[in-house]
Amino acid sequence: MIHNSDLGEVNISIMLPKSRVLSAAVDIYFLPQPSFVNRAKKKTIAKYFLEKLLPRYSLPQGLLYTSKSYSQEFIVIAISDQSVGVDIEKVNTHFKSFQLAEACFSVVELQSLEPSNETMFYRIWTRKEAILKSVGSGIIEEIKLIPTLNGSHELPALSVFNENKDYYVYTLPVANHHISICSAYSSESLNFYKISSEVTS
Repeated sequence: MIHNSDLGEVNISIMLPKSRVLSAAVDIYFLPQPSFVNRAKKKTIAKYFLEKLLPRYSLPQGLLYTSKSYSQEFIVIAISDQSVGVDIEKVNTHFKSFQLAEACFSVVELQSLEPSNETMFYRIWTRKEAILKSVGSGIIEEIKLIPTLNGSHELPALSVFNENKDYYVYTLPVANHHISICSAYSSESLNFYKISSEVTS
């Protein structure tokens, strides 16, 4: 099953864990970035911080799963003991989303879109991206079959999914962005942190 829902306001801690035994949980780290920093530089920065964060966890690094995403103003890193996917997109009211939506959204997803409100488009798109990242896949031809509307849905008959697994997908707004996280865990197991350039050990 795929379980989709929205998160309300979440507690984002600025106190990073010094030592973390990660069990049945997902840690999500936000790193604000100036909008002029290009994507290639953001990837380098994300790799650097991931190298600083992973030693804080007591599990061997080979048993940790990570996912990264970038927008104009944020880097987001997710760490879990199970497969995880995260995606962030900045809401752009000038982006002509219909052509992309028509190619990637199901009929019911298209019907849910409101011409004057881009929020639903970014909710659906980030969920599809997060789900695919969590199963280690890029964009697939059958992307329309991946259900993203709120509620619980049967898994589509696609080889990328484990039919015996539940996928929990949560979306939250942060500073004019939409972030979606897909993991094996419900919202009570999600922990949010804000990191800064001072994290070096």
